[in-house]
Amino acid sequence: MFEKLKELIRKVVNSIPLVHRLYLKSRRHTFELDEKTIRGRIQHVGHSMDLRLSSNRPIPFSSVWNFEFLLDQALAKNVVIDEAMLWAFAVYVVTTRKLHSQYYAGIKHPPKKEIRQGNDVKLLDVIRNRRSVRKWKEEPLDLKVIERIIDLAKWAPSSCNRQLWKVLLVNTESEKQFLTGYFSNTFWLKAPILAVVMMDYAIYASNERHYAYLDGAAFIQNMLLLIEAFGYGACWIGFARWDTLGNVHCSPQSYEEFYRHFGLKKALVPLSMIAMGIPDVIPRVIPRQDIDTILIKDFYR
Repeated sequence: MFEKLKELIRKVVNSIPLVHRLYLKSRRHTFELDEKTIRGRIQHVGHSMDLRLSSNRPIPFSSVWNFEFLLDQALAKNVVIDEAMLWAFAVYVVTTRKLHSQYYAGIKHPPKKEIRQGNDVKLLDVIRNRRSVRKWKEEPLDLKVIERIIDLAKWAPSSCNRQLWKVLLVNTESEKQFLTGYFSNTFWLKAPILAVVMMDYAIYASNERHYAYLDGAAFIQNMLLLIEAFGYGACWIGFARWDTLGNVHCSPQSYEEFYRHFGLKKALVPLSMIAMGIPDVIPRVIPRQDIDTILIKDFYR
């Protein structure tokens, strides 16, 4: 009975614009709408509207009102409009004007791509040739190349297009030594550059925080392939001291010191570290499983 009453109240709130906006404003007291949160929520609402547009499903008025409320907050707080917010605003405009067919005819249906067999595509070579390199030459790496790799890796998919990746670059001996307290091995100390990949989990809902690992892994895989493509070698090293779900597997002092040392917000959770450099030894090829051991096709007809 109580659940039915809650559902009725929710429908009433979502069906009356004024009531719904008053409800949204009241929520300002239950979460902090800073610039980062506003950006993330605008992208999230825009993504949900875009999904409904692409499947030609009706969009609830509550989504439009949520977007308008967030847009008001962005303007009130002088949030600088970036490309992701402009994209979300374009989706909002299409939604309010009900231009589904025109929008998707012009944007969502590019010319059909030629299907390639893949034998001459260099990407396939990069995928096959990538190895976990654990021994590097002492030569320094070009920082511009590393920046290029990270800039290209950002085209990885992420849930609701959140793009919440952060990369901490380390190359000094003192900083490397500091990081030894957070990993179980130290072979990576000889790597010219370490890249600690983190995710800002504050924008994820409580039941979505594990998505940070999916989003981060897609970004990391892009980085690993690009590192191979640019002639470098890398090893992907997991971080296990704490996670986005609130579990801490180290002392409180160690946890606090990490964020104090690098001047980071605690919403940034390390997922992995990538040690990279010019390979000194290329590991031997380890056979992969046969496709028949991977693919389950019993239910494919």
